[in-house]
Amino acid sequence: MLTRIFTAITILSASVSAFELPSRKLFEKYCFDCHADGVDKGNVDFDKILKKKNSHEEWGKIWEVIEKEQMPPVKKKQPTDKEREEMMIALEKSIFNIDRSKTYSRPINLFRLSNSQFSNSLRQTFGYWSGVENQLPPDATSMGFNNIASTMNISPLLFERYQKIAVDVSRDMFHEGSSNGSAKKSGESWLKKLKDGSPENLNKVLKEVTLKAFRRPANEKEINSLTSLFDTVKKRTGSNREALMETFRAVIISPSHIFRTELMGKGKQMGNLIELDEYALASRISFFLWNSPPDSYLLNLAEKKQLRQKLPEVVSRMIKSGNFRHFASSFGQQWLNIQFLQNNVPNRRLFKFDRDLLPRMKRETSEFLQYLFQDNRPLDDIFTSRVSFIDETLAEHYGMKFKGKKRSYVKVEFPENSHRMGLLTHPSVLIATSDPDRTSPVKRGLFLLESILGMPPPPAPANVPTIEEAEKHKSGKKPTFKELLAIHRADKSCASCHEMMDPLGLAMENFDASGKWRTKERGGQKIEIAEEWRGHKFTTFKDLQNLIAKEYRHKFIKCITEKILIYALARGLEFEDRISIMKIVDALKRSDAKYQDLIVEVIKSTPFQFRLSGDYDD
Repeated sequence: MLTRIFTAITILSASVSAFELPSRKLFEKYCFDCHADGVDKGNVDFDKILKKKNSHEEWGKIWEVIEKEQMPPVKKKQPTDKEREEMMIALEKSIFNIDRSKTYSRPINLFRLSNSQFSNSLRQTFGYWSGVENQLPPDATSMGFNNIASTMNISPLLFERYQKIAVDVSRDMFHEGSSNGSAKKSGESWLKKLKDGSPENLNKVLKEVTLKAFRRPANEKEINSLTSLFDTVKKRTGSNREALMETFRAVIISPSHIFRTELMGKGKQMGNLIELDEYALASRISFFLWNSPPDSYLLNLAEKKQLRQKLPEVVSRMIKSGNFRHFASSFGQQWLNIQFLQNNVPNRRLFKFDRDLLPRMKRETSEFLQYLFQDNRPLDDIFTSRVSFIDETLAEHYGMKFKGKKRSYVKVEFPENSHRMGLLTHPSVLIATSDPDRTSPVKRGLFLLESILGMPPPPAPANVPTIEEAEKHKSGKKPTFKELLAIHRADKSCASCHEMMDPLGLAMENFDASGKWRTKERGGQKIEIAEEWRGHKFTTFKDLQNLIAKEYRHKFIKCITEKILIYALARGLEFEDRISIMKIVDALKRSDAKYQDLIVEVIKSTPFQFRLSGDYDD
């Protein structure tokens, strides 16, 4: 999260010992007992940090710990939200010279399309539907997503694959013996536009194909280079078909197609910030919501410079489109960490579970997320809705009647007496946060903290004993899993993290490792929930749902905003981004805020609309 912060922003050169603000009393009140006056738990010692001239990295970590509410420990008195804000603002101003009344953004470095974006570009621009992604090395995952710019580089192997794919696509489009129907049809369409191959018609074809492939109008140098290639091949072969095949091959492997060069376009300048031009904005919105390049409608609006003024209707149109399923599956599954659900199959013997259910359960969750946005549901519906989407096989698994076509997913509503309500009861989520043969309150608690509340616990210390080792210290009857966790939590090195995670995870114990409701553990012990977390007591799973949906609603809004912004910007978040996040959260605090409001606010934000001027502007 804090990458590049210490070199990218202006830092006070004065000693941090000058940190004498009213806010210092708050640090003394909440931090010094464990981290000053000769005590340095977690290797954090304010006595030393305050004396050092260059302690910006330590202060950065302290800021993040306060912001994520990782400290003070759960059982100690907690700062109010207002006090946390005061402490963070003090650090921002005194140490990092950041003023929340100003606007900030980050530079955009060149990065390539992800594998799925590259595949979608070939489909949309060239009508090529074959399995391109299977020919490419998997994209790396960072910060929970596989589209992060810092990982989008090109290895020699990847470039070789691009070259091979370019040969295959152009051949399938223009070779007379091609058996790829969709690609061949697309190629014939381009040949009709080329007509006799005159310079005028060639220029029209090149401008159209490069506009789609480069996601912006090609410049004169790019058009001249492609024209020269076409003329050379035509002179050698005497064939417009051969010449266009070679030219399109060059377009496919062009850096302007593979890399996001359109984001370097310049709009108006505001101080050291540059507004993305409308082509860049169209591209950023389209890859965000469709994981695909902008279509003709978006490009036409960009050409007329009408995209920004029509933003709400543009977003509504894109969310209603069938292409929005890419957002629900790509962002949604990675945010919830269910994309590899098939690797966590519940024990078939213990749960009588059919692994063929897993892709269906994953699809159920994607369909539900898509519904929240497309039907523009209130933000709270993610926890309270009884709506879901199931196919014939899931209906049988859930003991429901199926009213729909075979292999289709239909909207259903679970009855009031059902335990299924909202995302947290989806089997995909419950299975992903369990072990194959048992539930894992630790994983479930961690999931809620990291993915729903945005309050991840500190990293676990090294050489922590496993939960299973706790059983060795228990004699007599077999302990419940809750009792094992209590023993494990008694270890001081484990307590601070587990006091955050365990109560939340234990409140979900009524759902077994296959996602089914139960009232007893496998050993016959009755499941009893009597948990306390940060001063809140709950005795049922529904109490936990209400706690998150009501008292911690603002935390969820902030968390999903952060996750969506990371995905939309294809980068980690910096200190400066927090200012924009706060504005988005403030705009969504009202009770009637809906999911399309969230998308519009993210797109309107400064980090999405602007970039910091940098090397590529020279």
